Amino acid sequence: MGAFPKSNMAAEVGVEGIIRRSLFLCRLDILGKIDSDDQQRYAVRKIFNGIDGLVRNVCDQYGSVRHLNSHVFMDMWPMAERTLFRVHEAILRRLRSTPTSTTPWFCTLTREVPFEVFNLILNQVISHNSFGHTTTETTAVIRVLVIDDRKLSYIFNRMNDEQVRVPRNELLMKTFEDTSYAKVVVNEEYNFIFKYNKNSEVLTVSFNYGFWNAFGIAQH
Repeated sequence: MGAFPKSNMAAEVGVEGIIRRSLFLCRLDILGKIDSDDQQRYAVRKIFNGIDGLVRNVCDQYGSVRHLNSHVFMDMWPMAERTLFRVHEAILRRLRSTPTSTTPWFCTLTREVPFEVFNLILNQVISHNSFGHTTTETTAVIRVLVIDDRKLSYIFNRMNDEQVRVPRNELLMKTFEDTSYAKVVVNEEYNFIFKYNKNSEVLTVSFNYGFWNAFGIAQH
């Protein structure tokens, strides 16, 4: 599957959106340089939330700028690819040969994702067709249930549009040295869930997985 035409990405967007997206990327860059100091990370988020509020107030005061065409709007598809790749990496880090005692064979992870990027993934990838998933949306939350492993493979394989980061037959699977492996399990009973909070711009992913020993026998 080829990459999306660039003309589909360069949509008309308001100046407010460009400013807020730049602030968001700057915040991610700063947070990425802070190791594990929760107090510092909290302070950075508070500062940028305050700046974000000021941007909204100024744009409300000069409301016409919201509707200006932007010819400098960045191509978002590479950002969507990187987001899928980083989520995939985070999933692989959670796959284990032995289950946790609290939530065996089940994982949840979160990641900050700009709304425009998630919206692109939702509309151009997940909702490319209606097969294998259901979507519900409220004013605050978008929830996608993927119920077929072929649909999930299709979604994450889109991170390979520009370059092959992970071969399709190795997606959502971690192989260990003895050839045993752990893999995400998706079907109508065990759904893969994308939950996106539009207010906080945080994506939460929940999924089940299993483990097969070196002889291919399921251990979960």
